[in-house]
Amino acid sequence: MGKVEDAVATFERNIETQTGRSVSGWVALVRAENLEKHGQMVAWMKSAHGLSHGYAKPDRQARAGGGRSALGQRSRRRPF
Repeated sequence: MGKVEDAVATFERNIETQTGRSVSGWVALVRAENLEKHGQMVAWMKSAHGLSHGYAKPDRQARAGGGRSALGQRSRRRPF
């Protein structure tokens, strides 16, 4: 595994250990909220669920989830 793959695997393990919810579980929650803007998603995950900024960043979760955004689009600069 390369450095990026190792980092993604670590993120996936850590977020599930820390929150009890997998990356796909977080993506499903964001989808259910129908939030469109990156800042809205980060603010919601931080305020409603107490996530740290690092875990609340949807671009990071999209990379961990195989590059798909919460809306099912391929991740580029702004994955959600």
